[in-house]
Amino acid sequence: MRQEQKKRRTYRKYDVAFKVEAVNQMKQGRSVKDLSLTLGISEGLLYKWKGQSSGQ
Repeated sequence: MRQEQKKRRTYRKYDVAFKVEAVNQMKQGRSVKDLSLTLGISEGLLYKWKGQSSGQ
């Protein structure tokens, strides 16, 4: 019987300064779609960071 190896998902960690800069660019009017393509992250993650920053 062959054992299947589970593929582990790798997660990237972003530092606070990176997140703050991304949120600041969103607040200044840069489109989320453009920003996500430029930074290589999902639009959902940007919205999540924005929500977390407004709660602080």
